[in-house]
Amino acid sequence: MFLQKVELFKDLPQAVLGEISSASEEIAVSRGDFPLRAGQPAQYLYVLAQGRARVTIGEKAHIHFLSCDPGDIFGWPSLVDRPTYTASVECLEDCKFLRIPREKLAQILAKDPSSQATFYKRLAGIIGQRLISAYETVLAAYREQGPPSYG
Repeated sequence: MFLQKVELFKDLPQAVLGEISSASEEIAVSRGDFPLRAGQPAQYLYVLAQGRARVTIGEKAHIHFLSCDPGDIFGWPSLVDRPTYTASVECLEDCKFLRIPREKLAQILAKDPSSQATFYKRLAGIIGQRLISAYETVLAAYREQGPPSYG
């Protein structure tokens, strides 16, 4: 089962993974298209099953990182009661995603508090790693350009 290989879903019982898999929908997204955009209602969690995508945060100044590995997740704001997505995802090639409705995922996890705790602990780790990567990107740009000039 694909989901058991995804970091976010590791160590969840087979029964829980089966329910999540049944609740998910596989969608195909063409190169250059966006399965989700910043500002859209955050209703789904996306898991990259095939292809490569670029995540962009910000409108004027962008932070990019590439997702090359199947199993990367997008749309995490849907899981933490944020009303809208905070980033846009553009497919760099034809992609396939598993799209999981946030309400169904919440219902499945609520039935098993242990699985719910494991899931959200892994989610916190993924978000933390992305934050560290964003800091590193900003620091690298600062080092290349030097300190800002105020005069």
